[in-house]
Amino acid sequence: MTGIIAVGIFLLILFLSRKKKPATGTNSMHRRNGIPNRAATNTTIRLQTAVKMPTDPIPSNIPGSNTNDVIDITGPAERIIRQSYKAAAGKKEVVPWPHRYIYSFNEFSNATREQRAFYYYFKDCFLKAIPVDLKNNTNYTFILLFDLLQEYDSHKDLVRLQSMLVLLGTRYPVTEKYARIELVRRQQERNQFDPSGKGQKIPTQPSPREPDYGTIYPPPIGTRLKKDLSLSATEESLLNNLYYSGNSFFSNVFCQRSVIDLFVRLHRSLDSHFNGEGSSLEEKMTIIADTIARKHFRYRNGTENYKYSILNSKRELRVLLMKLSENTLREQYGFKRKLTVQLPYANEEIVSKLETELLVPSNGLLTELSKNCLPPDENTEIYLNAQNTTRWKTRFEALKTSYHEKKDYGSFFREIQQLADRNKDNPSIESIFFEASRFIGTDDKKTCLILYVYYVYYDQQSEKIDNKALTRTLMKQLFTDEVQEKAFEEILYQLKNDKDLQKALAATAGLFEIKRKKIRLNDTRIREAESAFTETVELLKDYLDEETETTPPPPEELAAASVSAESMPMPPPINDRYLLSLQLNPVQTTLLDIFKKNNFLLGASDLEAYAKDNGAFRNQLIDSINEACYETLDDVLIEEEEENYVIQEHYFQRVQQ
Repeated sequence: MTGIIAVGIFLLILFLSRKKKPATGTNSMHRRNGIPNRAATNTTIRLQTAVKMPTDPIPSNIPGSNTNDVIDITGPAERIIRQSYKAAAGKKEVVPWPHRYIYSFNEFSNATREQRAFYYYFKDCFLKAIPVDLKNNTNYTFILLFDLLQEYDSHKDLVRLQSMLVLLGTRYPVTEKYARIELVRRQQERNQFDPSGKGQKIPTQPSPREPDYGTIYPPPIGTRLKKDLSLSATEESLLNNLYYSGNSFFSNVFCQRSVIDLFVRLHRSLDSHFNGEGSSLEEKMTIIADTIARKHFRYRNGTENYKYSILNSKRELRVLLMKLSENTLREQYGFKRKLTVQLPYANEEIVSKLETELLVPSNGLLTELSKNCLPPDENTEIYLNAQNTTRWKTRFEALKTSYHEKKDYGSFFREIQQLADRNKDNPSIESIFFEASRFIGTDDKKTCLILYVYYVYYDQQSEKIDNKALTRTLMKQLFTDEVQEKAFEEILYQLKNDKDLQKALAATAGLFEIKRKKIRLNDTRIREAESAFTETVELLKDYLDEETETTPPPPEELAAASVSAESMPMPPPINDRYLLSLQLNPVQTTLLDIFKKNNFLLGASDLEAYAKDNGAFRNQLIDSINEACYETLDDVLIEEEEENYVIQEHYFQRVQQ
């Protein structure tokens, strides 16, 4: 038994002492029966990654990663090689890179291999002053911005950094204000580090081959508005470091100042509001930023990625507050287009915290804070109307409401002129006069036509000539006869040819002046009339002085007088069919009877014949009936439709007794 045990121990030692020889060949280390050894492969990749990380950052926000030092990558092994400028020289066509916010050079780790290769080519061209068309792929420009800033941290040459950033901002304007902010910040850091001022500074007189930095990049917005808005040092720094993208509304100086003023007051009010709850705005933002880091990016608390995410999210939240402030001003200034106010996170907990902790209190405070905002000045009104071509409609509706209350067409006309002055750069200015002309037409003919003359003038100045016409019904009410209407058409024809607005306005006003004939007295005829009158008076006096007997007329004369009285025409019959208040004459009532017999439809030729038989003009006869019935109907009775004239039956019944 003991011998068997000894033999067993001997065989076991012999087996363990045998050493397997390593297989030769590239793939034999990681293959077993032709299948890759995944564990070995992953181990190799970890080692390669750890070596390459200092020069080629790798994304650290991979789901499932529990540490920032080891990244688990599955799949076949692949050697990572950093592209050099020369290796990327063939990448001359821009590689699309969807827009995203770039806050540091670390974002370069999220680029694809093709995007990295093109970036090295782009940077090489930039350093050689060779322009490259990025076709709106602005991520490359911001990566280059932070790349240049990183290089400055090594060489510390402020003048060199200035020349690079000025060139970058000039060639790619989207980076201009950010480059300026970063350069000013480093100048401030240099001055703080060297209070004596003996260190390197940006030269005040640039070389002839360099653009003037002070001209291209004005002082940052916080510094510029510090005194005007009474900003604290913290608020000044906050604004100087706030990356807020510009737009047509914010680029206006007055609007920009108003938005920033409202944002600063909102920032102060929120902090005061949260202080009353035993917290602060900074703490609330930290809570939201922490939720974003953990729930969206899944970063572990305390890691570098977590810290960076907190800072980045706070910047996003401040930008969000700025957008809320701008949207409030846009609504107050009648600027319809609004900014999108949301963060790119779909997690329900993030959305809920953002809404309850920040958005609801902010919207409540903005309602009160906006009441103290200044209204736009004249230049700002002109600018906003040019940017938003339908903005005038809000003011126009207010003018219509005011007119209905006062019925003062003179004041309405002056307000329309003022509104047009504020829309002088608006390509839709002619629409203001056209709508105003239509609105006032039934109340004041002269104002209506003058406004329409303005419309025709500005319509002729526009790129697209519309030649809008007033409705035929309104035109009938504006003119008393065809002669007046044709005279106005001639005024418009001359205006379109000579573009003389003042001449057309004067002629239009003259249409409504009473035409008085000039009478020239003939002295000779007057003296002859006086002489004849004197002789007649003397003859009458002699006749009256004569005493004559009065004798009754003979029977023959009495009979003749009786026959003559019977042959005299009878007075017209009393109108018993239509309202007496209308004061219609027999020609008008007979025409209405004809309409009734013809089912309230009469051809233009028949009406023309009737008017001619009764010694009247067709249009004049129709207008006289419409004017007589207008107060009763508040509309015209007889309307023209193509070659016919019609009466609405329910209108006809209203003018009958």
